[in-house]
Amino acid sequence: MKKLRIAGVMAAFCLLQGGCGAEQETTDAFQAKAADTVQIAKDSSGLTKMPEEQSAALKGYAVFLTEYEPRQGRNRQEETPAFTLIYLDGDDVPELVVIDGIEHADGVSVFKYEEGKIVSVGTYGQYGGFSYQEKEGIVFDDYDQGGNIYARVYQIEGSKQILLQSFSETCYDILIEEDYTYTVDGEEVSKEQYLKVFRKWYETDYKYVDYGMCRLLTAGDIQDGLREELEKMILMREEVPELNLVVAGSGRF
Repeated sequence: MKKLRIAGVMAAFCLLQGGCGAEQETTDAFQAKAADTVQIAKDSSGLTKMPEEQSAALKGYAVFLTEYEPRQGRNRQEETPAFTLIYLDGDDVPELVVIDGIEHADGVSVFKYEEGKIVSVGTYGQYGGFSYQEKEGIVFDDYDQGGNIYARVYQIEGSKQILLQSFSETCYDILIEEDYTYTVDGEEVSKEQYLKVFRKWYETDYKYVDYGMCRLLTAGDIQDGLREELEKMILMREEVPELNLVVAGSGRF
């Protein structure tokens, strides 16, 4: 969805460039604003003047990451933990995600800054990745095992998890349709009912984050890394099309 919106902005920009005299003034104004944005992208000092709570959250996350201990009992050589920031709830203070690796059991641990403390809001997903609805506080906790699929959808309110719905698709033999059992909220249902619930949640505009999209915990200064992650998020905000255009065309991120 975001790529389509960015493409639309770029197409509009191209049309403006080819416009005739009456539109040229608008084109010049747009290009001037875009040029200012390029300067922000190259030297983001204008973005570092963050609100006080954002700044406090980043400082808290930096201390937390400095002391972070990865999950114990791993079955093979450990990857270096990685981190990034996301917008999960409705405010502009980002949440922190930390991922230990890419094993089947490696979920995404989510933390938030709340009243001066870093609190856990759960671990979700598998293979070092999970999906969520940005600014809506909704996370998808999916897990597969032996051809069976288990899914739970949570609403995050503060540091609390509220289970909105659970559903599963299990079988003894994946090649035999009659072996499949479908459940919704613990009750067995038909395949059609299961698919209706599945589509309700997964045919929505959601975002995905995984280990490969994050910063390694050992890569440079943690606080600088957190600040850069937040600046990147601000530049990619969909409600600022000029920023989207510049970022999409510059290859900076």
